[in-house]
Amino acid sequence: MKENEARFVWPELITPWKMASPMAKTAFLSACFLGVLTHIYIFTNLILNHDSVWRLFYDNANLGLGRWSLQLLSEFSTRFQLPVVIAVISILMMALTAGVTVSVLDISNKVTAVLISAFLVTIPSVACIFSYMFTADAYFICLLLNALAVYVAKKYRWGWLLAIILCALACGGYQAFLCYAIGLFLIDCILELFTDKPVDQTVKRGLTYIGIIVASLVSYYLIMMVFLAIKGTALSSYQGFDTVDPMDFAGFLSKIPQAYKDFWSYFKLPPFRTSPYRVIQLLFLFLAGGAMTYLTVISKVYRNWRKLLLLLLGISLLPLALNFVTILVQEGTVHALMIYSFVLLYVFSLKIVEMALQKMIQNQSSDWPILYLCSVALAGLLVWNNFCVSNMAYLRLQVCYENSFALANRIVARIEALDGYSAELPVAVVGEASRTLYGGTVQDFAQINSLTGTNDRLLYSPEPHIRTRTFVEHYIGVHMPRINGEQKEVLNNSEQIKELPSYPQKGSIVIYDDIIVVKLSDGIIR
Repeated sequence: MKENEARFVWPELITPWKMASPMAKTAFLSACFLGVLTHIYIFTNLILNHDSVWRLFYDNANLGLGRWSLQLLSEFSTRFQLPVVIAVISILMMALTAGVTVSVLDISNKVTAVLISAFLVTIPSVACIFSYMFTADAYFICLLLNALAVYVAKKYRWGWLLAIILCALACGGYQAFLCYAIGLFLIDCILELFTDKPVDQTVKRGLTYIGIIVASLVSYYLIMMVFLAIKGTALSSYQGFDTVDPMDFAGFLSKIPQAYKDFWSYFKLPPFRTSPYRVIQLLFLFLAGGAMTYLTVISKVYRNWRKLLLLLLGISLLPLALNFVTILVQEGTVHALMIYSFVLLYVFSLKIVEMALQKMIQNQSSDWPILYLCSVALAGLLVWNNFCVSNMAYLRLQVCYENSFALANRIVARIEALDGYSAELPVAVVGEASRTLYGGTVQDFAQINSLTGTNDRLLYSPEPHIRTRTFVEHYIGVHMPRINGEQKEVLNNSEQIKELPSYPQKGSIVIYDDIIVVKLSDGIIR
C-alpha cells in the first residue's frame, strides 16, 4: 500500500448499548447472569406442567382470552416448545426490562442496580411463568413493552403516544403485566415528590400517566373486538373473561378492597417463604419505611402540605396499582402468575434506600454504612430465598413428570397385555388418576402449592382424557385412537363401565365393545 493512500476506517455505529447508561448496562448484565443461574434447571430440561403437556407444538392463538397479539409475539421461538430458545429470548427480555427500569428510576448505585435485577429475575412469579414454557417468551416481551412505555412517556415529549401503543400491544399478549407499567408510573411520581420539582409538574405528569393507561386499555379493548369480529370468535369463559363489562364501574370498584387485602396478605405472610424469611422480608420493608420517613423529613416534604398529601395518596394507591389485575379479573382468581408486578415494591424500597443514603452522605452522617449494609444483606437474603424457591418448584415439576411418565408407562403396559389388544382399537379414558398415584406422595412440596403451574398433577381434570392421551402419545410414543361421539355416549350410559374398579385395581382396564376403556376413577368421558 502506498504511503499516501488513505486507509479505510469503518464509521462508528451508534448502538443501543453505546447509548445506554452504565447503570443500565450493569442491570442488563446482572439480570442475564442471575437469570440463567436461577432458571438453568428448567432451561436445560423439558419439564412439563398440566398445560404444557399438550402444547409441545402450539401457536399460542388465544384470541378467546383477549390475547390478540400473543400469537404474533410467540413467533420468535416457533410453534415448538424449545426450552433453550425460549430461555434466550426470555432472559434477554427480562434483562432489557431491568435496564429500562433502572433508567426510569435514575438508579445511581451499581449495587442497587444489581439487586433490582436480582429481584426482577428471581421473584417466584418468574418460575410460575417458566412452568408454562410454551408461552414464557411472549409474556416477557409484554413485560418489556410495559417497561418501555414508562420510559418513553417519561423521557420524550411525545412519548405518551408511543406508550399507549406499547401498553395496548402488551395487553394483547398478557393483560396482567399492565400492572408493571401502572406501578412504575406511580413510583416515578412518588419519587419526584422528594425532589425540588414543582408540585404542579408532578400532578401534570401523574394525569398524563393516568391518561396513557386509560387510553391503552380502551385501545386494547377496541382492537380485541375488531379481531373477534374478523375471526368470528367469542370470548372464553375462563376466569369469567366473557362476563367482563368494561362499563361496569360499580363492579370494578367493588373489587378494590379485595385488591388491598390480597396485596397485604402476600407481603405479610408470603406462602412460599419459611418463617425466618418472612421476618427478613418484614425487616426489609420496615427498613425501607424508615428510609422514606427520613427522606420526608430531610427533604422537608412535610412542610409542603400539597406534597405531603400527594405522597400519602401515592403510597396508599401503590398496593392498588401493583395489584390492579384484581380489578380487571372480576369473577376469576388472581394467581401467582399474574402478580409479577409485586416485585416493584422491592424495587421501590431499594430506590428509597438509595435516595436516603445519598442524603445521609451529603449531610455527612456517620450512620449511612449501617443502613447500606443492612439493606444489602436483607435484600440479598430475600433474593437467595427466591432462588431456592424457584428451584424447588422446578424439582417438583421434574419429580411430577417422572412420576407421571412411570404411571403412563404402567397403564400402556396393562393395555398392551389385554387379550384381544390391537393398536387400532380406540381408547377411552374415564375419570382422572388418583392424586396418591403420583406427585402428591411427596408432601414436602406443599409449601409451594401457591406457585401456579408448578403443581404436582399432569394427568388431571378437567380434561384428563386429553392430557392422559396426549402424554402417552408424545412421551411414551404409543398412539391412542379416539372414540367417536356415539361410542362416548354408549360408554357414559353403560352400567358395566360404571361398576368397573378404578386403576390400579385388576379389571380397571378392559376391552368393551371393541373399545379399550381405562378407568382411572369414577366419572364420565367428556
